[in-house]
Amino acid sequence: MSSKDDNGGLLSKVAKFVRNPLKDWSELEGAGGNPAELGYSREALKELMERRQRNDFVRRREFDMLRKLRQRGAADDAGPVSSSLPTTGLKVDRRAVTLRKIDEIEAQMSQQWWTSERPPVADGGRAGPPSLSEHHARAYADTAPAVPTDLQAPQAAPAPAAPPRPSPPPAAAPAPRLAFDTPLEEAAVRFAQGDDAGAESALRQALVPGGAFADQLQTWRALLDFYRATGDSDRFAEAGMHYADRFNRPMPTWVSLRSLARDARTDLIAQRLDPRAGTDWQAPPRLDRPALLALTQALSRAKGSVWRLDWRALQHIEADAVQPLTTLVTHWSLSPVQMGFLGAENLLAVLSAATPLGERGVEAGWWSLHMAVLRLLNRLDDFELVALNYCITYEITPPSWQPPRGTVAEMVEGQQPSQRMGLDAGTPRAFLAGELVGAEGLNWPQVEEALDLPGAEPEIDCAGLVRMDLAAAEALRARLTSRPGLRLVEVHGVLAEFLRLTGVDRCAALLPRAG
Repeated sequence: MSSKDDNGGLLSKVAKFVRNPLKDWSELEGAGGNPAELGYSREALKELMERRQRNDFVRRREFDMLRKLRQRGAADDAGPVSSSLPTTGLKVDRRAVTLRKIDEIEAQMSQQWWTSERPPVADGGRAGPPSLSEHHARAYADTAPAVPTDLQAPQAAPAPAAPPRPSPPPAAAPAPRLAFDTPLEEAAVRFAQGDDAGAESALRQALVPGGAFADQLQTWRALLDFYRATGDSDRFAEAGMHYADRFNRPMPTWVSLRSLARDARTDLIAQRLDPRAGTDWQAPPRLDRPALLALTQALSRAKGSVWRLDWRALQHIEADAVQPLTTLVTHWSLSPVQMGFLGAENLLAVLSAATPLGERGVEAGWWSLHMAVLRLLNRLDDFELVALNYCITYEITPPSWQPPRGTVAEMVEGQQPSQRMGLDAGTPRAFLAGELVGAEGLNWPQVEEALDLPGAEPEIDCAGLVRMDLAAAEALRARLTSRPGLRLVEVHGVLAEFLRLTGVDRCAALLPRAG
């Protein structure tokens, strides 16, 4: 009977000690037993002790790892140090800091694992003794590795209070996506905004076999005109083959709208030039540096907007003038100048004689001058032929073709200016060409001047008109409103759809290009 009481008293004392770990054992003997604590079972205490043993095993394993790290650091620092190098305390200081941190971790982990603070009660009174379930969750919880305070990331110091800033204006809501009735409308708007990839994607997706627009002739022609406008001849050929197969039509003809735009500007310059009128500069039979100086001085004194150069008397170019002339011609190609060449064929003949095929003894500068002149005259085919001969002669890669910004009209003595747009000589005609950006890009006074000429047709040729943005379209609509009865002819398919969306078709008749 006494054994049972002793056993029960021992279990009760252990339970009290677990519940009050900060009290002395003698204090626990005098404390009155709680009837609820006497009901602790042997199984609960056994579980608590096993949890403690597991935690002790984890701590011993961590202590072993810390000792190994400490021994490894000491072994690394004990290596030989060259006496020729000045000793510094950098390595020793690092080892001391590392050892100090290991000692702190070990000291923190060696504290009583059951020590814990009790949270204060809400009413300010003393908290009552925790229950066995709370000890089970807190004092006997699985051990988690502790991190010393100096190993933790330093907390940033609180920044001084900044003065109150004015509230930013509310962000503008994103523009709603436009809803288009047809893929051609979407392609027209994207193309006007300069999104060529988006416009092409809209057209090609609309023409997917089985789609609602796969057999629409207007969308197919718009795709072909899109490639004409962007100058992509390879994809034009691919799309042209599918177009011919689907509609059983002839293969469409390739033409670059950008080339047509340049031809239109060249024709405008040619219309302003009269071969019988005087020229701004005449080339001497032998062109040297002093003659080039006279050329630049003459152009600086020229009053007209178009420079007239006469090359008919040229017979030879001195070697010392090759490089300066090449630089000058390249500058003209990169600048939006307007020039008229009389005797351009004679200039090319002199350059052809100076660049024989296979003669590697000839200075390469002659070939550079020859290709620069061909680029200024916008003769792509002749440029590629000369570039091929240059590659054969010197076995090096020739310079690549770049479209010129300058415009040169080739004048022929005794003949009227050529009309490259397929018109009869002397027929006045208004036109829009190139890429028109903004209202100022419309250049309407030039159009009205051509429309007011005697015998002019009430139409504007748009064969060379590549692109027009919204501002230019609105300016065109306003001009056409004040001058009714005009026709816009040879408008490519994508641009025609954009002009319909902007209401230009209500002010003038739109005649799309054929084929």
